[in-house]
Amino acid sequence: METKVNIDIFTEKQRLGSISRTPYQDAPKSVGDSSLLKIGRMLWKCICKRGVAWKMIKNVLFFACCSFFFIQSIEFYNQYSSYPTTTSIAVVSPKYFKLPAITFCDKNIVWRTHFCAEYPDSCQKPNDIGKFCQHHPAICEKNASNVMIPKFGYYTNISQYSLGEKAWQLFLKIATKSFPTHVPPYLRFRNWEITYVPGDNDLPYAVCYSRNLRIFSQDEQETQEPYDEYKGGNKVQDMYIPSKEYEAFYPFMISPIFFSIHSSVIPENPLTMGKRLRLGHKKRNTFCHFPMQPIAPITMPYGDKTTKKDHGLSRSVL
Repeated sequence: METKVNIDIFTEKQRLGSISRTPYQDAPKSVGDSSLLKIGRMLWKCICKRGVAWKMIKNVLFFACCSFFFIQSIEFYNQYSSYPTTTSIAVVSPKYFKLPAITFCDKNIVWRTHFCAEYPDSCQKPNDIGKFCQHHPAICEKNASNVMIPKFGYYTNISQYSLGEKAWQLFLKIATKSFPTHVPPYLRFRNWEITYVPGDNDLPYAVCYSRNLRIFSQDEQETQEPYDEYKGGNKVQDMYIPSKEYEAFYPFMISPIFFSIHSSVIPENPLTMGKRLRLGHKKRNTFCHFPMQPIAPITMPYGDKTTKKDHGLSRSVL
């Protein structure tokens, strides 16, 4: 009985002592198993190294995520602390504001009487003067018996020459004068500049008159005081443009006047980007009035208090 107990105790100690040892330390020490033992030890070392490497990778990823989270937390705090809880906006209008450029374009660059006086062979009296004057009373209002119109085939014969080319040559001849006759009297000596834009009829260009255009000029842009409803100073420019229906180069249509408001440093073609003006009721003339009108008060996006409120300015055409 005693011998059995001692053996059990010895085997228990031997079992407990083997816990702290590697599985391959208790392997048989025979010559045939030595190679197997070496392979087992190598595999055990590889497993241990992989475990250490994986732990290092997990630690690096953990610290990287913590760093990014910390940085984003700091940025969020800075934005939150700098964001205003109350907003104070001060709107101040300038003492003077710069005026835009104003451009008028007239497609009737050559007057009928000038053309017929220069090229009488390209004009003739209407075939049916009574019917013609009935349809075009403005052309016949001065002297119906001496009315001459270009030979476009409208109440006339058709000219064998290009009337548009002749009209353009006449226009170039007139435009070289110091005070060209094609400039309306109401535009002379008023700081208006003559420009030309591509046309859409027989004439390759249309003549335009621009004010406050500063493309190639070093002059300062025109300015004006802001709108003041108490002083009544809301006028930017008034223009009275008499109709030259009597001098229409094309008798079968009235050459319209085109108008545009644009930047003083950027040219614009009113024929394509502007507005066509309608003739008025009094003697079929055009009157342009450009007022300044206040914009509606600015609506604040937040429930804040405004230190100063003022109106902006806009322009419109009546």
